[in-house]
Amino acid sequence: MPLFTKEGTTMLLSPELTGVAMVSIAWVFMYLAATAFVSATKRTPGRLEKQMYWNHRVHGNMHEQAHTFFVAIWAHAMIVSPETAAQLGWTMLALRGLYPITWALEGEHPTIRGPGSICVFFVSMPMSAISIYLLATSAAVLNHVDLTSMLAEYEIGRYFSRFFGFDTIGCVVGYIAYLLVNLIWTLVQPAVKMSFNRVSNSHYDPNDKRTW
Repeated sequence: MPLFTKEGTTMLLSPELTGVAMVSIAWVFMYLAATAFVSATKRTPGRLEKQMYWNHRVHGNMHEQAHTFFVAIWAHAMIVSPETAAQLGWTMLALRGLYPITWALEGEHPTIRGPGSICVFFVSMPMSAISIYLLATSAAVLNHVDLTSMLAEYEIGRYFSRFFGFDTIGCVVGYIAYLLVNLIWTLVQPAVKMSFNRVSNSHYDPNDKRTW
């Protein structure tokens, strides 16, 4: 494996990937901090159910999204652009930092599954939109598709890319795509519900903190 030297230090990683590596390290430290916070809350006498549920969901959501996050930024960094992957990775970390704040401000009740509207539309969904963009552009390059050139073929594409940049437009498209998928799944829920109505003696408790 080739060695790379940066400022007198020998590394096994290409200097171009340093930014993505730092984002990954920051994510793990943030995750460990959330884990420690859950443990501290458990040891606190007289803790509230709402407080404990908030802890579990903040930690659990980060755990759930970790796989998508790492695959998205590293795939984009290795296939498309390490710089863009690092920049959007830091953006996702900033949104991740807002996740527990927005949840707490909404005062979510422990019997209600999932975060409130502010947390979903302004924090959680943008993170998913960025992941969609990073993965879609990586898949496009692997299939020899130039999305930038395709966008430039349209006047509206040239106009918005001139002011906002291709990456911003791509993330907005990812946000819309995620909204549409959610809409589709919402529309099919009555049919899905019919299947579960036939199930009896279910031991699933939607308020069980272990069912993340």
